[in-house]
Amino acid sequence: MRQKGFVPILIVIILALAGIGGAYYFGMMEGNSLPVTIQTPSPVATSTPNATPTSKISIPIPTVKPTSTPTATPVVRSFEEEEMSMRKTLAGFEMYIGAKNTAGALSFFTPAQTSSAKAKYESIRTKNLSFGLQSWQFVEDSNYKLAVETINGGYRVRVYECRTDGTCPVLFFELVRNDSAENHFSVDRYYTASYSYQNNLGEEIKYQGFGL
Repeated sequence: MRQKGFVPILIVIILALAGIGGAYYFGMMEGNSLPVTIQTPSPVATSTPNATPTSKISIPIPTVKPTSTPTATPVVRSFEEEEMSMRKTLAGFEMYIGAKNTAGALSFFTPAQTSSAKAKYESIRTKNLSFGLQSWQFVEDSNYKLAVETINGGYRVRVYECRTDGTCPVLFFELVRNDSAENHFSVDRYYTASYSYQNNLGEEIKYQGFGL
């Protein structure tokens, strides 16, 4: 009888041990298994077809344009017109020479720029010419036009001038265009044939022809 009672107890113990061992085995298996990572898909931006764009309110800023000085368009004249203007300019100049009026004659010149030229201008302007005019004559070509040599901004013209001191020099006038002048030309230089013409001597010799 004792053997029959002992057998069920032994079976229960074996089953219990088997259960514990199975639990331990499955626990070990779960501990060694790799974790499963579930990737969540990145949200995709979806556009709403009928979405109304947000409008920005822009305030117009007035643009201040800088004031520009209009460039004067140079007046283009034919040689015939310029030739007549040069004759008038020279006639006015010679009128003052005839009256021995140095200051009046110098008013036909372009303004002096350098300090030495300004000083020479003043020294000449304050004196009257020591000679007057007896006669003078333009040097003309075969068409009775002024015989001219083109220079920068104008022409070089020759004139025969006989004076009351008995001299009759050939004078050279460098006439430059000047729309502010009465006849559209000013005298830039004025000298006798004894002066060897050079471009680089500057304003200091502008008034050599006065002989003062």
